[in-house]
Amino acid sequence: MEGLELKFPSGMRRSACIVFALAVTYAAGSACVATANEDVPPLARVAVPFNRPPGAPQQGDICFSSRWPRPESPRDPHDTFAAAKAFRATRFDWCYAPDTEYIRNVKAAGYTFFGAISSELEGGADGRGREKNAAGEIIGNPELSHMVARGDVNSDAYAQIVMRHLKRLIDGGADGVQVDDPGMTYHNTLHLGGGYGDESMKRFREYLALHSMPHQRVEWGIPEDISDFNYANYVRERSDTAPAAVRELFVAFHRESLTNFYDRIRSEIDAYAGRHVPFSCNNWSTNEQDAFPFREHFDFWVGETSLKFGPPTAKRIYEKVRNAEKLGKVQVFSPPNDGPDIIPTREAYVSITRKLIAMSYACGSATLVPWDVWRRGEGTPRFFGTIDEFGGLFNGIADNRALLDDHEEVFASGAGIEIAEGAQSNAPPVRLDGDSQSVFMSVRAVPQSGTAPIIVHFVEWADTPSSFSVLLANAEFGWPANEPIRSTLCVPGAAPNPATGTLAEPGTTVISIPALSPYGLLIVPPRPSPGSQT
Repeated sequence: MEGLELKFPSGMRRSACIVFALAVTYAAGSACVATANEDVPPLARVAVPFNRPPGAPQQGDICFSSRWPRPESPRDPHDTFAAAKAFRATRFDWCYAPDTEYIRNVKAAGYTFFGAISSELEGGADGRGREKNAAGEIIGNPELSHMVARGDVNSDAYAQIVMRHLKRLIDGGADGVQVDDPGMTYHNTLHLGGGYGDESMKRFREYLALHSMPHQRVEWGIPEDISDFNYANYVRERSDTAPAAVRELFVAFHRESLTNFYDRIRSEIDAYAGRHVPFSCNNWSTNEQDAFPFREHFDFWVGETSLKFGPPTAKRIYEKVRNAEKLGKVQVFSPPNDGPDIIPTREAYVSITRKLIAMSYACGSATLVPWDVWRRGEGTPRFFGTIDEFGGLFNGIADNRALLDDHEEVFASGAGIEIAEGAQSNAPPVRLDGDSQSVFMSVRAVPQSGTAPIIVHFVEWADTPSSFSVLLANAEFGWPANEPIRSTLCVPGAAPNPATGTLAEPGTTVISIPALSPYGLLIVPPRPSPGSQT
């Protein structure tokens, strides 16, 4: 909005600021009726197209992840392709491919395919290119002890291993790449006592020579002549500590090294494929969106959720999706990775995951089908959701894909997403008739469309839901003030139902919504032509 300065009331929480900005945008757009196409409802006039990044799911995609092809053995009851079909998937995301034939089979079945790599790729039997700690011991993921040692991104040997895996994905026809451990050696340095691989030690010596003066090195107990200096030995001699200034240089070196690594492999695989190859990554429970390396090196994110490390509440999901879009990204969610110590029963796991799925789609994002999900804790089995538990939700998404794709948010509130009192210049286009605090609502419209319906998404976050009523401002949906809006309510697992409201007052339609479990879509069609029936 050129020339419009947004001033947020002091003390307004961040969530309120987000919705306040939407409300001001919506109000400003509504004021332009005289110059806009009168056949386009005001809500569609203020909807702004979001250019989704390369490879990212569309709003109506169903993202399926089979980490490894199944069945893995004759006794394995799970079947990758049967499950994907049953859940009506449109994409395979975050999948490790054993060979090109598997990828070709996925593509032949009509799916988009994002093949996975990690920092623990197999290859290089001689051990070259692997990550070490200061004691010279190789490093693996402490939660995945069966995996091979992590790679050293400063090693050409490991870069060649990565490229072999990437080329295999491209040879099979993969559309893009998912990186499971995007922080790689940089992350190991920060959190796992790593960063001491053989090649990293050699290159850090060169980095230290360029980024320090001889007198500084003397102060740190490092020889002026560092041609034979070994930082791992230096750290061990100091009981696994180093002066803060040296440690800062070491971390900065690994950050720069990871940037060089991604620049190299992305450039090489683009050249090999003859096209831009989109990269997604696991951004660790969605807590780290603005942080390195997620923002700089990846087109979109598929982040694990966790009740322990950042509960997937309505507010958190909403803010993560909005912040990702602000950064030009899409935040996709993976079902909770908590073990039984945090989510003790299957019923509880299914309940929170159903809400996560509904909320992500209501915000214009997606959640991976909860199938083949890793959960924390030694001996905890992977979670395989069933059609009885989740099929209704995904059938509803698939059946109504046209109501999701291309629709952009113009308004949202409820379940912790607040509109500050008096912040908007006119009444919101939709509001609850009552004091329910557990229902999230978002209004999504196709920008500048006079023919596409406007969709109101509802997500019920209460464990014991109840019915409620909602008030719609007729004019904002393009309906006349003296006629109640005639809409349709779609609830996953049930047939669409007419939802004709009544006029609570001139220009306001009230519609009754039954208890949701947990998702519902209210479809508001374009205003009827004079004399027509809707």
